[in-house]
Amino acid sequence: MTRVVMHIDKLVLRGIDRADARAISVGIETQLKQLLGGSMLPTSLAEVGDRRRIKAGVVKFKKAGSAERLGRKAAKQIVKGLES
Repeated sequence: MTRVVMHIDKLVLRGIDRADARAISVGIETQLKQLLGGSMLPTSLAEVGDRRRIKAGVVKFKKAGSAERLGRKAAKQIVKGLES
């Protein structure tokens, strides 16, 4: 099994309340573990190598949704950013 190590030093979330930061972090971590740690692993990930920056793009979010759900959506965008 290949080991995936990801460090997120900075994540810019405009318009998000600081009180939601922990829940967003949990959502991101949970979703990244699922996407990068299992059978959903992008086949091209081994070719990606080290990256200093990943542009994840914009995550659309409804105000009625949970902060953890926003984190999961952000994680999906991060993985998409790895593939491009």
